[in-house]
Amino acid sequence: MRNRLAACVLVIIAGCGGGELTLTEYAEQVEGNTTAMYQTLEELTRDVAFEALTVEDVQEVYGGVATAFNRLNDGLEDIEPPADLAELHASALGLSTELAAAGDAFASLTDDVESEDELAELFSSPEARAVDTAQEKMVSFCLERQAEFDATADREAFADTPWIPPEMQEVVLVAFGCEQGTNGD
Repeated sequence: MRNRLAACVLVIIAGCGGGELTLTEYAEQVEGNTTAMYQTLEELTRDVAFEALTVEDVQEVYGGVATAFNRLNDGLEDIEPPADLAELHASALGLSTELAAAGDAFASLTDDVESEDELAELFSSPEARAVDTAQEKMVSFCLERQAEFDATADREAFADTPWIPPEMQEVVLVAFGCEQGTNGD
């Protein structure tokens, strides 16, 4: 499960000042939220034998997954991004909102499962597909942003990355963690 989720926005770059969050402060807040989500997902799945899931296991795991998605979404909603990242943040927030809603719908569906025989049907449900789709969108978003950051790290022209503030002098660190969402862990 953990491998299918992306920490969609982690940007640590030198930034501008003012009364708003700096880019580094913003990135630290986003990173804290994504790290908390990944820790929760890891704890939920650490001791679960997925090849021998019980109804209770499924209900517990996916109820917890939905809670983790909602905490990420709530955390992102609470962040007031720097003006230069407002559009990027709004996109990430939209994706996290979609993921939280899909997680809630699937967790609700798991609560209705009464026997192991219903599990196969559960995992082929529209709600399960909606979670997969939301996760895939986040991973895609993350990989696209990572590619843009990698280009700036290589000191390529900033013209193709309009959300990077013009006053930014150099990229200090970029660590999205997108790849863990696609490697099948």
